Amino acid sequence: MAGPEDRDSLSKQKRGFKRKLSCDSESGSSSISSSVNSTDNASSSCSDHSEKLPIRTCDWKQTSLDVIRMYPEFSHDSPCEILKRSLKRLWGEEMYQHYSKEIKSSRGNLYFQEIKSFILELSDCLLNRSHIDNVTITSIYDMKASIRELMKRKNINITAEALELWGKDWRCLMKSAAVRFGIQLEHMLSSKLKTDRYKEGMFQTLFMYFLDMCNLTAFGFTNIGSKNVQIKRAQVTSIPDILIMDSRIHCIAEEEVTAVVEVKKDYGKQDVTIANLTRCGKRSPGYYADECRNVSSDLICQHGGDLLAYLPDSIFGSKGIFGMIVQDTEVTVTFLDAESGYFEAVQTLFEEKRCSSKINLSGEYNFLSKDDRRELVGFLAELAFLQRLKKIDTHMELFQSCSM
Repeated sequence: MAGPEDRDSLSKQKRGFKRKLSCDSESGSSSISSSVNSTDNASSSCSDHSEKLPIRTCDWKQTSLDVIRMYPEFSHDSPCEILKRSLKRLWGEEMYQHYSKEIKSSRGNLYFQEIKSFILELSDCLLNRSHIDNVTITSIYDMKASIRELMKRKNINITAEALELWGKDWRCLMKSAAVRFGIQLEHMLSSKLKTDRYKEGMFQTLFMYFLDMCNLTAFGFTNIGSKNVQIKRAQVTSIPDILIMDSRIHCIAEEEVTAVVEVKKDYGKQDVTIANLTRCGKRSPGYYADECRNVSSDLICQHGGDLLAYLPDSIFGSKGIFGMIVQDTEVTVTFLDAESGYFEAVQTLFEEKRCSSKINLSGEYNFLSKDDRRELVGFLAELAFLQRLKKIDTHMELFQSCSM
């Protein structure tokens, strides 16, 4: 029997582990295992709650993540920092340096920086507001005029490889997305005047136009249906709001997913009447309130369930998958970092292998704010580049290394 000192020490370990994972991105999967194995409540958590795991990820709460041994980590890093650290974790330092110094700067890929620069210029034409309630019809008209002016004077000469990969009309497509972004804002303002509120789907549509502007292929939940995952005897169903994924016809069945996105209207924590009508149900400050004040604990847990469901379909294999939580116009970038064999272990609730995963969360970035938007564009343009690399099956050693 453990003595008082042992029990006190164990209690401190549990509290420390719940607050934050002791590992960081450079310590690798072994440190995640050692941190997890230092707690004796992991196996009991699975046995205590396995029958209570909600069959819909939209109903998941903190106990659900405990069951599947998934732990949030609040770094508050920028989206680009999250991306860089995650790619190093997926590929290793040597492969990442090969990607950043050779692949991105190779003759066939020099267009990437040109396209990224154009997207940044286009994004600078958009509004610069701290909140959607500060948007006016006049500011939207000014935005459209800036976009037209940019398209008149912009003339980028790009390589034949770029034209073949991105399409001859890529600038027009991104311009069209930016214009539709403005039209959607007009629609939202008009709706607010009539009903004194925004509908949640309006923010999803607005963010999808922003993704289109960054040349990402995204599909809303009405186009993707549900995703089922067998966990022990329970079949869990996930319906994310947006999937960013490969659009090749011969890959539709495989669903090579780049990122999973959760979009929610940014209800106040006390707005219980309206919040109870949402797909996620009541949003309370919950378990992670101290670490991530603006994202509810329930929303993090539900997003974690969606990331788990699509983990085996990630373009990086089952080692990791990117995601985003969008509240109103505030974006939190996420990355599910999974140990080797994690997804298979979850399906048996760790009967044969004990391992874990963590969700890295960035700070919040407002895509209506110019400075925040530039940071998001840098991240999204990089995702688009990675998506295209996988799409044309070039540099497959990068992605194959994630499945080993």
